[in-house]
Amino acid sequence: QNSSMEILITPLAPELRKYQRDIILTAVQHNTLVCLPTGLGKTIIAAVVMYNFLRWYPDKCVVFMAPTRPLVHQQWQACTAV
Repeated sequence: QNSSMEILITPLAPELRKYQRDIILTAVQHNTLVCLPTGLGKTIIAAVVMYNFLRWYPDKCVVFMAPTRPLVHQQWQACTAV
């Protein structure tokens, strides 16, 4: 196991809520489907999980799919902010 996998990097701002941290910790260890109402942080959760996977597995890639261009753009902005 890669020693960098022992460290989970999360953004300093915005500060994550406890339930977001709990979901992230689960999602980096298991296949996870996150169902939350609008505005509760699915985008930042996905960005943090993707960032850490790419850090742990630099020779791999992550595919994020969304049904509309605005959602893809929102995710891209979140990922570049992490």
